[in-house]
Amino acid sequence: MAASRLEAMALKRREYYFRTDRDGNYQIYEGIRTEARVISVIRAGIFVDLFGAECYIPLRELSYQRWVDAAQHYQPGQRVLVRVLEVDRSDRSRPRVTASVKQAMENPYEKALKKYVVGNRYVGTVSMVDLNGVFVSLDGGIDCLCTYPKRGRPPRGARATVRILGINHENNRIWGVITHMSTTR
Repeated sequence: MAASRLEAMALKRREYYFRTDRDGNYQIYEGIRTEARVISVIRAGIFVDLFGAECYIPLRELSYQRWVDAAQHYQPGQRVLVRVLEVDRSDRSRPRVTASVKQAMENPYEKALKKYVVGNRYVGTVSMVDLNGVFVSLDGGIDCLCTYPKRGRPPRGARATVRILGINHENNRIWGVITHMSTTR
C-alpha cells in the first residue's frame, strides 16, 4: 500500500520493470506493445505514463505522417498503444524507457505505395510546408514531398493535385510536383 502518488508510481515501477517470471524474463521488455496514458502534451511531443515510468515520445515517433503540433491529435488522459523500444534498468529507482506510437501501428507506406504509379496524378491535402518543400497528404495516410509551386507557398489544408515523380520503396518515400491547387474559403 502506498500513501502518495509518487510512492505508488515507485511501487508500480518495481513491480513491472524489475520483477521476472519463472524463466527469468522481465514483464516489460524491448518490442512489447502495450497501452500507455498521456500525461501531458506539448507541441513537440507527448509525455506518457508507462507502468509508473514517465516517457517522452517526440513528434516524429507519433505518426508516419508529418505533424506540426502534437496537441492537435492528443490530450492528457488519453490512452495510446505504444511499442517499447528500449528499457534501461541501470538505475533501480528510475528505469528509463524509450517508446514509439507509430511503431506500434502498421506502416501505411508498405500497402499504400503499391497503389501509386510514377507519372500519374493524385489529389491530396497540404499537410505541412517547411524548408524541405510542401508535404501533401494522400489517401492511405502517406505524405508526398513536393517542390514549391511557382505560384508561391500553399496554405495548410489546401487541396492539391500532385504528379508523382518518384517512389523509393526501401525508405518509404514518395515525391512529386504540384500541378493544380485550390484553397478552401
